[in-house]
Amino acid sequence: MKKIFLPILVLMPALWAGATWFTSQNSETTLDEFMAQSNQQIEEAVPFLTIEKTLFEKGFIQSSAQSVVTIAPTLFSKEEAEPVQVGFNHRIYHGPVMMTPNGIKIGTSYILTTLDQSSLSEEVKSIMTALFGDAEPFVSGVTTGLREMIDTDFIIAPFSINAEQISELTGNPVGDEELELSFAGFSGDIASN
Repeated sequence: MKKIFLPILVLMPALWAGATWFTSQNSETTLDEFMAQSNQQIEEAVPFLTIEKTLFEKGFIQSSAQSVVTIAPTLFSKEEAEPVQVGFNHRIYHGPVMMTPNGIKIGTSYILTTLDQSSLSEEVKSIMTALFGDAEPFVSGVTTGLREMIDTDFIIAPFSINAEQISELTGNPVGDEELELSFAGFSGDIASN
């Protein structure tokens, strides 16, 4: 019995390392396919948005990437204007067994996406801080598996802002000093093909 247990004990980490290395070799392709699929869905629903990868750094257990979502100026006005760009950070965990901030995941990869707050203007950063404080405003995790199934979990943080904060941000007094806008947050889990 002991003779069988020792080779299995040695073989398990080797199998995990080999599988992790294999999935890490495909992580950029997985991210590119995910973004292409997202762009296709976005084009159908909201044609003024596009998403593109701007950076990718491959690692063994996890890789990192950045992307930018571009909002066409035609959404806001018909005048010529600069498009609005919002950056996102991605951490790509390589399977088959992944230790992520959102728990243990099983699949080929887990793409954790957060807002790249360093890409925001100082004005927008101050608004985000007033609304969300230190909380991450948006977190999304996408688990890809050996099958065609994709599991997405997401969180939009709760926020609250009152009349005084609105006045500070806009420089204009708000008529109703008791005004307070609150959002309880939103989270969910979506499985799709």
